[in-house]
Amino acid sequence: EDLNAAGKIANKSNPYIYVSLHHNYYDSTSKGYFAMYNPDDNLGEQLADRLSNSIARNGQVPQKCNQVNIGYIGELNAINSSTTPVLLELGFFSNLDELEVICSDKYVDYVSTQLANEIAKTIKTQYK
Repeated sequence: EDLNAAGKIANKSNPYIYVSLHHNYYDSTSKGYFAMYNPDDNLGEQLADRLSNSIARNGQVPQKCNQVNIGYIGELNAINSSTTPVLLELGFFSNLDELEVICSDKYVDYVSTQLANEIAKTIKTQYK
């Protein structure tokens, strides 16, 4: 319910792009990051790929295949149809090796810079 609320709050500003950042917790062997986007959203798929690939260049956390949201991520479903939503799962807190990496200042700075740059490029090229 809280995730749906985040999407509804974002709708009030009618953004071009909505990017939601998350970390997973499953079991100690789970690892990697991926992006999710809504079906039939070509820009969402492109943005998911760009964001995911920009993080991959760091090489510290394994990249998993991006996924199409098939309805179970309500946060993406709650976003206005005029907005391109992408959800990024940035790694697993349950994997202690990965947790050490994703909590490091170096990695956080790298990921935030890469995501900001890719979002800015997308806005510049798509929303002139």
